[in-house]
Amino acid sequence: MKRFAFPTLALGVMLTLCACTGEAGNASPHSTTLSDTADTAETAGTAASDPTDSPATAGPLHMVWAGSDTPSAAEGQLYETASTYLYDPRCLTAVDLETGVQRVLCNRTGCAHNSPDCDAWVCEAGLSLAQCGAFAEDGVLYRVYATDPHHGMGGELRSRVEVSALDGSGRTLLCEDFVPDGSCTDITWLADDTFLYACICSNPAVNEAGDTKNRFTVERIPKTPGSPAEELYQWQSTRTGNMAESLQVAGVSGGQLLVTLTELPAEHTGSLAGDYAASTTTLHVLDLNTCTLGDALDSWTVSSGQALPLQQIYNGLLWTIDGEGTLTAADPITGQTVERCPGIWPEEMEPRGIFGLYGRRLVADGYDRAADQEHRYVFDLDSGAMQRELPATWYKEATKPRLPALMADDGEHLMLKVEERPVTRTTVGQDGAVMQYPSGDSVFAVIPAEDYLDGSEDWTTCTLLDTEEN
Repeated sequence: MKRFAFPTLALGVMLTLCACTGEAGNASPHSTTLSDTADTAETAGTAASDPTDSPATAGPLHMVWAGSDTPSAAEGQLYETASTYLYDPRCLTAVDLETGVQRVLCNRTGCAHNSPDCDAWVCEAGLSLAQCGAFAEDGVLYRVYATDPHHGMGGELRSRVEVSALDGSGRTLLCEDFVPDGSCTDITWLADDTFLYACICSNPAVNEAGDTKNRFTVERIPKTPGSPAEELYQWQSTRTGNMAESLQVAGVSGGQLLVTLTELPAEHTGSLAGDYAASTTTLHVLDLNTCTLGDALDSWTVSSGQALPLQQIYNGLLWTIDGEGTLTAADPITGQTVERCPGIWPEEMEPRGIFGLYGRRLVADGYDRAADQEHRYVFDLDSGAMQRELPATWYKEATKPRLPALMADDGEHLMLKVEERPVTRTTVGQDGAVMQYPSGDSVFAVIPAEDYLDGSEDWTTCTLLDTEEN
């Protein structure tokens, strides 16, 4: 059985969609890729024969990897690390989003993919990994790993970025030891024509009692191999534990980095869910030139059971759904409205998020709580009409239809989780006894995005590398 462990892809934005009218000179959002908060940016250059050459110009600041929860995909390839067992080396693989075939990024004949001599090698065994993977940029591949000994299996803090050709060959050290403290829970990667920007979330120990504080750090890494990283900005919460504030990347708009600051209530409500419901989130520009956090551009709250605005950055715009079901998209920095959609979303349908934006076709998910059923719709933003509802054919527990889950999107091809097949596995206990237990195999498939939006289920099942249970 072919199996592969992909992290769950978080949906981007809670919204309702309506018949839309463009404003502000008929400006409109561009097609999105896997990074649903990044501006579209033209990337010049092709696969480099020597990855140490000067990188091709990639334009203004843009997002290249949204973090560990979303595998990086670009130009028809999904980049992900694979290992047979938990403590085995991590080696880089690529899944072809047209054929669904996964391969190890190593062209060495007879290579066992278990030593640093392997082209696909990313890091050794036994590390408490916070991030491990790669992203394509400048026609080359940037390969990343960072550990989190504070929250993992101990060890030392390590971090490293290498650059190679897209086929894995010619691996060269770009930068190492760029994570500044004893923790790294995840990294969002941005880039411009000269630098990479590592936006690091962490919550390191700060005193002998073991209290922690959320921390957000931006490290700037030159694209020239051997140049040291430079810390541009660091923010730290003032409170500890479950009540700590957090700062996170929200997206990029107009070449500016946007972040959200979430502040919980002054006093604990008695539950984490209650604290979240009483939290306040503000949107800010983090200016990477002056290294300063700007004033709040907007703010919103979360409160269960109330029709309050839901907002998030998507494709460089701030999308908002208000209590009347009206959708607007605005430039988050200037406040200029780009789209306005009067409320036609069904009242019984809770908005669950944007699946993707392809030209002027927007795909949005909803949930009918009364019927306990998921829905996915395709809308034409020019006409304001719903083109179709996409089928939900993945059955959970063999009875309830479920929508295919999006695993990767390069703007032209989709990788979806389309099935979960029950299987029985065998393991050997510490006493030597052989035991069997129920488990499942995820089935992944690829399909052109336009075909899927037209209602097709004629996808190609992925052929993934064999793995074994940890």
